[in-house]
Amino acid sequence: AFILLAQGDPDSALQEAATSHRLSTALSPSTQARSAAVHVQIALALGDIDTAVQLADQLREDIDAHSLYRFLGLTLPRLLIVQGKNEEAASRLRNCYKTAVSHEWGYGLLATLVLQSLAATSTPEAQQFLIEALHLTKPERFIRTFADHGQPMRRLLLSSPAQAIMPQYISDILAAIGDYHE
Repeated sequence: AFILLAQGDPDSALQEAATSHRLSTALSPSTQARSAAVHVQIALALGDIDTAVQLADQLREDIDAHSLYRFLGLTLPRLLIVQGKNEEAASRLRNCYKTAVSHEWGYGLLATLVLQSLAATSTPEAQQFLIEALHLTKPERFIRTFADHGQPMRRLLLSSPAQAIMPQYISDILAAIGDYHE
């Protein structure tokens, strides 16, 4: 579903997420929660907040869709950010940050920092999280980690003082957001 979404096929992505979620009902509760997380994230990417909210009760704080941070539970904070509940999202993300650091989950830490930048209630705080995430990812030039957050990330990047430090990297991320989220 995520690959289809990144390839610009949102209808197929949503269909895959729905099929996976429907099939997961015969599997373990943790598999069901991971499937619900995929469906919620695809719905959020498509701007379908109603579907995401309907599925939110099936999420678990310790389970997520992404294979590199599947025990962090970042989907609910993503939904909270989209709903404008940034303080609640920020609180949950502080716990995710602590978990990622204590278990040395590098990509989980990065994904958490990106979400913290979007959940921040002040511009300086948002920029602090964003700059830390950019510095961590610049050597490997992670793009999707930022681009998958669409226009809110675009706005944050465009206002970032990091543009002076790493202009080409930020330009590449902005280009991917433009291709992915019109």
